[in-house]
Amino acid sequence: MQDRSTNDARKEQLVRSASLTLFHCFGAITWRSAAAVAISVLPVMLLQVTDFVRLSSVNRLLLSWNGLLLAAGTFAVVHFARSRL
Repeated sequence: MQDRSTNDARKEQLVRSASLTLFHCFGAITWRSAAAVAISVLPVMLLQVTDFVRLSSVNRLLLSWNGLLLAAGTFAVVHFARSRL
């Protein structure tokens, strides 16, 4: 952008291209986040429909210290198991 030999039209084209790339990255992150939430919530919703588990019980567990430690431990075990494969 600081190059004086580049004309304004080229600079505008570069800025527009960078802007579209940023919008694409934002959309990809938003889509992946929504998919991750849906993938994790769907089984719990299905279990609630079958009266196997109540959503309030799952929320109570996951928002307690025990649930947080359980989730963090599970994540760590899965992460290290996958990295060793």
